[in-house]
Amino acid sequence: MVILAGESSAWGDDLRFDPGGQWLHSLSDPGGPSVQAEPYTKWAATVGSVDALPGMLEHACRVAMSAPMGPVILTIPMEVSLAEVRAELVRAAPVARAATRPPADAIQAVARTLLESRSPVIVTEYAGREPGNLARLVELAERLSIPVVEASVPAYANFPTDHPLHVGYDAKPHVDAADVVLLIGTRGPWHPASRRPAGGARLIVLDEAPGNATMPTWNYPAEVFVPGSLDLSLEDLNAAVKRLLAEQPVSEQILEERRRRAEADHKRLAADLQSRVARWEREAPLRDGWVLSQIAEVLPDNAVVLEETTTTHGLINRLIARRKDGDFYSRVTGGLGVMMCQALGVKYAQPDRLVVSLMGDGAFYYNPVLACLGLAQEADLPTLTFVFDNRSYVAMEAALLRYYPEGAAARTGLHYGGPIAPETDYAGLARLYGGFGARVERPEELRPAVEEALREVAAGRLAIVHLVVAADFTRGGA
Repeated sequence: MVILAGESSAWGDDLRFDPGGQWLHSLSDPGGPSVQAEPYTKWAATVGSVDALPGMLEHACRVAMSAPMGPVILTIPMEVSLAEVRAELVRAAPVARAATRPPADAIQAVARTLLESRSPVIVTEYAGREPGNLARLVELAERLSIPVVEASVPAYANFPTDHPLHVGYDAKPHVDAADVVLLIGTRGPWHPASRRPAGGARLIVLDEAPGNATMPTWNYPAEVFVPGSLDLSLEDLNAAVKRLLAEQPVSEQILEERRRRAEADHKRLAADLQSRVARWEREAPLRDGWVLSQIAEVLPDNAVVLEETTTTHGLINRLIARRKDGDFYSRVTGGLGVMMCQALGVKYAQPDRLVVSLMGDGAFYYNPVLACLGLAQEADLPTLTFVFDNRSYVAMEAALLRYYPEGAAARTGLHYGGPIAPETDYAGLARLYGGFGARVERPEELRPAVEEALREVAAGRLAIVHLVVAADFTRGGA
């Protein structure tokens, strides 16, 4: 992404380009926007002259699209933006996305290692970022009967959640039991990073840039690192595995044993989840797990689900199915407040699909709610938002009790910064912008409200369903 930011370089002393007194008084930043944004971008610069503008803009695009891809910011003073650009300086050269082919010998070695492995496992978090990677990962897993586990907060739809080789979101037991661990697009497969696999498994990493170059540290005990674009890496790995299998087939007994083991884990996790959901049915206040199970049953196949929760995301992983490219997104930010904007972007890009946001009440507060609702109304971008209202920043309160079990908060019940009060009429916000709003407190109210919300969004109106759910301080992200 290339961000263009306005600025003034003469502050009105050049009368042809006068931003007005309010610029220096209220709108200016020390050093300008690029200096402010530099710590959060790949590259930041200020255009000094109109002749430099075309070349710097083209360079900004190249930097943004090079590996690892990321945002850049270019500050353009109004003295430049209102000037005439010489035609001979403007080129129409397209800037392509960086696509790096992995080293062929490294891919061949990884393929051979997988074929010789007795108990491999694949761990992923954002392999599904590029279209087609979900299918490529399925091909690899099925060809060698390798179980796939996702990191606890997967950012995309990486692998079909109803596939028998999908074995959940807790990598530790699978990594500890493996002899080879293949990390494909993974920032944080387990915690702490320095913890080695209990069984001494070889750790192989396929990723775009060495060592997750945008992170302050990445000290997972990797033995082999294969750099390259994930789509090309998976394509080449599948091709290498196919060639080697033609020369040296893996024992069908070994493959069948892996399949049975993975399928047993998959079924056990599903049965455990269903028993938990059944226990929560008809409870009031509502349990978020039961609510999610009901939402999952009525969502159409074309729905794109976005998630911005903290204590609920573990249940969202397990209950909201992902079956194909681009049908799920989760935040990959350290803080809250991005998902309503992201939902509008998805809806703008795919206007014919239902876009659904699952948000905690705390996350909802962090979002620019009124601006997003206004844009949805103005630009005809109807989305469906579920607000899980447990009236608290539960993760913060739970952490306080965990670290200070005998502290003042435990003794008094006062958790400063934890409660969200007084309660907001979240559904009423939708009605302010011409949308549909419903508040749900009891189990029998849920289905009618969700079904009505789906009809309203299909008719072109934004919708917010306010879900009053129980606060659970013990479950965490499960």
